[in-house]
Amino acid sequence: MDINPFNEGHALLIPKEHFSRLEDCSGSVMSALAQQIPTLVGAILKAVRAEGCNIVNNNGRCAGQLVDHIHFHIIPRRQGDGVVQYGPHSEYPEGRMSELADQIREHLPQ
Repeated sequence: MDINPFNEGHALLIPKEHFSRLEDCSGSVMSALAQQIPTLVGAILKAVRAEGCNIVNNNGRCAGQLVDHIHFHIIPRRQGDGVVQYGPHSEYPEGRMSELADQIREHLPQ
């Protein structure tokens, strides 16, 4: 359970093995975590009678990561609760989205 919950039932999914950031985590550990999410979400939603949830990972200090161990927040949500508000969206200038996608692909393993 999160000690400073956004909503009642706010829980954390944390691997037993230590990884500071997502990019340090092995694929097998991420797979094992992902397999647990549906069961944990279902139990939380039923327990607190929530309508949905946010699953959040803050990766790096600039993204709000306060604890140097990867973890995923499961935050139960109800219509109108006002808990998670997203900032303003923007648009890419012409051609920039494709340029960035190409740059990302260059850094992916072959």
